[in-house]
Amino acid sequence: MRPLALPVIEYRLTGALTLAVGVALGVVAVAIEKPGAAAFRFLFMAAFFGGFMYVVSYRRFVRKAVTEARHLPDSVTREDPAATRRRAVRRPLLLSVFMVILALLFRDAALVGGITAGSGAALLRVSRWIECWEQEQGVQVLREPRWRWSRQGRGGWGQGRGSMDPQDFYLVRSD
Repeated sequence: MRPLALPVIEYRLTGALTLAVGVALGVVAVAIEKPGAAAFRFLFMAAFFGGFMYVVSYRRFVRKAVTEARHLPDSVTREDPAATRRRAVRRPLLLSVFMVILALLFRDAALVGGITAGSGAALLRVSRWIECWEQEQGVQVLREPRWRWSRQGRGGWGQGRGSMDPQDFYLVRSD
């Protein structure tokens, strides 16, 4: 088994950077379009998409992953926090390139920025939920640092939960 990462740090960094990319796109939209209309579209999409992503997928996926996590002995190998931070930064950087391309293709930076910002805010909320759950349960949540496109025992593409797949989560007693 590879060293295990702290999903709280990973989701918090990824969420913060994704939120920053979304806000930057929103600022660009307000600067180059009609400010009122661009701000409204940005805020509406951020609230709608962020809430939607949190309620419909992130919260459900993470809650299932954390509550079904397996207990491990205290002596597990933990990933270096610097490696977790590097990995958590890489994903938003790739996302930012993709979102800028989408904003150019759709010619609506406010819309794309709102979606991006909402997704980042939802990841920040997921990070906070895990942190509170850890404190309530007296455990630390760890995750095998991988992205799952499919799961064992299930065929087909798209059956995995990305970085929120239950079979990658583990619990260790808090120290």
